[in-house]
Amino acid sequence: MEVYYRLKAYQKINFIYGIEQICRKNLLWKNIEIFQRRFPLEFGFSPKTWILSTELKALKQEMYKTNGFYIIKPENQCQGVGINIVQNFEDILLKHPCIAQQYIENPYLIDGLKWDLRLYVLLCGSDPLRIFLYKEGMARFATLPYQPPHRFDSYAGST
Repeated sequence: MEVYYRLKAYQKINFIYGIEQICRKNLLWKNIEIFQRRFPLEFGFSPKTWILSTELKALKQEMYKTNGFYIIKPENQCQGVGINIVQNFEDILLKHPCIAQQYIENPYLIDGLKWDLRLYVLLCGSDPLRIFLYKEGMARFATLPYQPPHRFDSYAGST
């Protein structure tokens, strides 16, 4: 913070102190979890998430009592690098610090394709809060129709 206090009135900086709190998956989840406790109706949009460095045992218990899928994501990667979908706890490979989330098996689709919508904002200041929403956003569509993950038994010899 000392760097910010030493800036002259004409100087600008393009880094926001603490931005990793929303850019890293593990820290973002910790913040969402805080808001979910305070505002459960407004912050119920995110699937249950576990930070595997500290919540591996809780995830294991959850996976043994459900028959769902879980998506494993590295904490600080992007563009799908290192993401795996697993059904059994034994299939989790922890090469890097990761989070796990309940996999949404019935996602919203457009013409059978998964998609996401990105809106761009410019944060000009935090006190007072000044945010501008760019008039254009971006929608990304998968190139292949959505196929739900295949269920399998973890018994020896089964496929």
